[in-house]
Amino acid sequence: MYSIQPDWTLSSDFYKKRIVNTMGLAHFYEFRITSLSETLLPSVPDDCVDLVFDLDHGNAIAAGTVFERGSTWMKAGNIFFGMRFLPGVKPVILNGNFKEYNYLQVDLTSCCNDSFLAEQISELSDFNERCNFFLDYYRQRMAGEENSLNCKEQIVSSVLKSISNKGGIVTIEDVVNETGYSARYIEKVFKTEMGLSPKKYSGILRFQGALDYIDKHPDQNICNVATDYGYYDQSAFVRVFKKNTGVTPAEYRKLIRQSDYQSRIRIM
Repeated sequence: MYSIQPDWTLSSDFYKKRIVNTMGLAHFYEFRITSLSETLLPSVPDDCVDLVFDLDHGNAIAAGTVFERGSTWMKAGNIFFGMRFLPGVKPVILNGNFKEYNYLQVDLTSCCNDSFLAEQISELSDFNERCNFFLDYYRQRMAGEENSLNCKEQIVSSVLKSISNKGGIVTIEDVVNETGYSARYIEKVFKTEMGLSPKKYSGILRFQGALDYIDKHPDQNICNVATDYGYYDQSAFVRVFKKNTGVTPAEYRKLIRQSDYQSRIRIM
């Protein structure tokens, strides 16, 4: 399952995207913010960690997930290159665990044992070259990491897989039946490692699935979308959607129609 940040696309004049789905990486992207002043670029919940490189200044951040609509300061006119990891995946090049990045944008040099990565990325000439460089770099870093998981990490991995396989449309009872662990133990271990409950994590995945569906099918009835993505009713879906995006599904649908959203995305 791939997570999206629609405001990043809507705030740019181009948004390049390369889907890879390997080594825990979901996709690469590159965009330029078109506003003429300092831009407050909203982020929506996505259960993901991003590495974002400011190509104009040679610096980078590790950005964790937000749990409701948050904000990221980015310089207008600058070009940003980044990679989004799959939901629940903490990049092996980062110190600490997943929850330590929730709601934060951390300077990459302070959380990654490589002070030259941002500079190397910024010096490359084009999008695909940057993607290929990082893939080779990350493959080498993964080869040097310990691949075995401890007991708690194995439990979290099983829970993440169970939730992801159903796109977040899952109950804790489903997860218990699939993993064989008690609901209380799953909740405790998952929250300790991830910084949020399985229910909250699942809810973000469901929201992302609905958001992506509306992007690609803006004419679909909102009530049907709510039902398909496991919401109790349309009003419940509208409440969650507005909390996470700042607008209702109908307002969002109008916005992406007016902005010709899909045409801005260039799949490479």
